[in-house]
Amino acid sequence: MNQDLVFYTNPMSRGRIVRWMLEELGVPYRTEVVSYGPPMKAPSFGH
Repeated sequence: MNQDLVFYTNPMSRGRIVRWMLEELGVPYRTEVVSYGPPMKAPSFGH
């Protein structure tokens, strides 16, 4: 399975709604947990 889709989330966010949708659709993805604050502004985050 190709997992080109990266789901960036934080446990305190509403990301569980998106995860639910991805699971219902059967879309392959990988999860990256990101802390709030400076890590979200890092170049590796995809800005």
